[in-house]
Amino acid sequence: LLIPQGVGVRQMDIAEANAINTVFGASTKSLPIYSTKPQIGFAGTAGCSIDLITAVLALNNGIVPKTKNTQNINENYGINITCDGPIKTEMQHVATNCHAIGGQTAAMVVSRYKT
Repeated sequence: LLIPQGVGVRQMDIAEANAINTVFGASTKSLPIYSTKPQIGFAGTAGCSIDLITAVLALNNGIVPKTKNTQNINENYGINITCDGPIKTEMQHVATNCHAIGGQTAAMVVSRYKT
């Protein structure tokens, strides 16, 4: 699962989709992507905490949430945004990327604990 910034600003979304495709290559189409921003709005630096909590819950419950309030996604983005409903899946890692106006930036990877 990838939780990107996903703020819904066309130019930013295009740049972010391009970066995701560059980093994940052919795996991008099968990588579930969920953004919290369409549901709760842009929370500035608090968004990083919200994304981290979402990542932990997704790992714990094995569910990628539905990205709400998202329609008409440009297919040229080439990314797999979970708009059709929640997805039950076993995940080992969740990556998040968030930033706020002024330069605060955080990227985190949360992994399942192996016993």
